[in-house]
Amino acid sequence: MLKVTTEPLENCQVLMTVEVDDAQADQLLKAAAKRISTQVQIPGFRPGKAPYSLIVRRFGEEAVREEALEDLSDKIFREALKQADLEPFAPASMEEVSWQPLVMKVRVPLAPVVELGDYRTLRLEPTPVEITEEEVDQALTEMQERYASWETVERPAQVGDRLEVDMRIEVDGKFSSREKVPVLIREPDENPKYAAILNAMIGMSAGEERTVTAPSALFLEDEEDEEDEDAEEIVEDEVEESEKSGGEATVWIKVHSVQEKHLHPLDDDFAQMVGEFNTLQELRDKVHASLIEEKQKKIEREQTAQAVERIMSEMARVEWPPVLEESAIDRWVSGLEQRLKQQGMPLLTYLRTQQKSLEQLREEIRPHVQTELRRSLILQEIARREGISVEPDEVLRYVELMGTMAQDRREVVPSSISQATLHQIFQDLLDIKVYTRLSEILRGEAQEAAPEQSAESEGATEALGEVSGVSPEVSLEGETNTVLRSSEEH
Repeated sequence: MLKVTTEPLENCQVLMTVEVDDAQADQLLKAAAKRISTQVQIPGFRPGKAPYSLIVRRFGEEAVREEALEDLSDKIFREALKQADLEPFAPASMEEVSWQPLVMKVRVPLAPVVELGDYRTLRLEPTPVEITEEEVDQALTEMQERYASWETVERPAQVGDRLEVDMRIEVDGKFSSREKVPVLIREPDENPKYAAILNAMIGMSAGEERTVTAPSALFLEDEEDEEDEDAEEIVEDEVEESEKSGGEATVWIKVHSVQEKHLHPLDDDFAQMVGEFNTLQELRDKVHASLIEEKQKKIEREQTAQAVERIMSEMARVEWPPVLEESAIDRWVSGLEQRLKQQGMPLLTYLRTQQKSLEQLREEIRPHVQTELRRSLILQEIARREGISVEPDEVLRYVELMGTMAQDRREVVPSSISQATLHQIFQDLLDIKVYTRLSEILRGEAQEAAPEQSAESEGATEALGEVSGVSPEVSLEGETNTVLRSSEEH
């Protein structure tokens, strides 16, 4: 028989005290001693048959107790959770154990708590949209650039030209080749990473060859980057500074042709070339209408983002267990490590260049992670209240789109994508739907909310399983596959 009491702690945690009666504790100890006796050879006894007292004398009472505790997650802890009516959000941690009687104190993390307030009362302030003739002219000029033609010229290359080149690259003794690559020559000062290559190409003519050195990071193969892009900005400048200490590549360049850009005049012929327009004025009218629509959508997005900020700062109360925050920081650091690896720099090297420890880095980005975690939990709760969810086929279509947009048009197999990436895709799609609904609410056009359902529910986990072709080991609501862990792991 168990005696279970609970004490609420801050940050969505409960301290659960479990007292085991002497008879049950004795059973646990004897079962543990029997398991020990099956694992070692004890003279005079068959495996598992040595008496309890002998096992205690030979291995010590503490060893038997530790073996007994290993089995508690199945035999005692689950029963205690059921008796206390607790559902752990993530693995609980053993805080304290005492014997005679056997009493365990366990810290149990609970699901985050989100109280939104009446967000459906928020409304947009109407904002008039105006488009000037100068803005229309600028849009037409950009259209001219997009529809420009290129003509081969017999002269040295200059800024604004397009070259067709062969490139042979050596990085750390390894060679790669690229043939007939189109390269647009931009101002080197505006593209510092590629300045060495751009400066080398300026002045080259068809048939000419040159060799130049450039940062090797420019030619490393692209790797999947799961890092939070917003969080990346915190150390962006430091990373770029660290890149300067990376290795160099030797680049051999051969020019096949130099091409000069020619812009079509803005007239009726241009309008007919770019679309179903008879005159330039018809094209201007269409551009004007498109700019108004684009600006309206931009204002709406900004106002929706402001509404989310208001919900975060004025209306919502959000709490979460520390394990969720630490897990989010782990993902951020892992993303940074992947990005640095892509640039040829180990995380430890980066930390040395910044003269900080990993723990200092974690504390430095903690405020940002807390803000994003708060935002994410609020959006998930809005999704739950509004009955918004993401279906498996939506995630699958996005995965297929990733393959279509890849430079090599490779087929992206869902089962080859990490669970973390699938989770991020799911979250991104959910956020888009939530922002769309909030925009409707702000305009006063939203229908009544659908019956509440969990945006990150068991169904969502199954959805990711269907897409990836595997059973997710970690649910979206927390790592509940391991019920109890030791305090050393906490």
